[in-house]
This record gives sequence, structure tokens and C-alpha cells, in this order.
Amino acid sequence: MTEQITYSEAMSEIKEIARKNGMTFRPTVHWENGKRVYEFVRRFTGDEYKNNKFTFWMAYENCMSGYVARMTF
Repeated sequence: MTEQITYSEAMSEIKEIARKNGMTFRPTVHWENGKRVYEFVRRFTGDEYKNNKFTFWMAYENCMSGYVARMTF
């Protein structure tokens, strides 16, 4: 049986991982298939990372897999 995680729990984890890696996690003005698109940006400069548009749950999966910690410009 798999454990279900809520949206707010996932958001907290995403933001914590982003903060630890010098980033912020924020929504964009874009939508994909009716779902909001989010991005990670460098905290102090506002620079965007390459290949940096995610739906919410895709961003969560990428945080859990370690992909976000390895993101580059």
C-alpha cells in the first residue's frame, strides 16, 4: 500500500528542497492541459534554469528523484 501525500505537504517539501539549493519555486502564467505550470528560479538573481517548466506533481517527482538539486543554467 502506498502512502498518499497531500498538496500542501508536497508544496512544503518542494519549497524546502528549492531553498536548500538556492532556488525559489513559483507558478508561471502558463497552463498545460488545464494545469498550472511552475518553475524554479535562482533565489538572489531571479535567473531561470534550463528545461524548467513543470506541472506541480512533476516538480514534486523531480525534487524527490534529486533532479532539482542537479539543475543547471
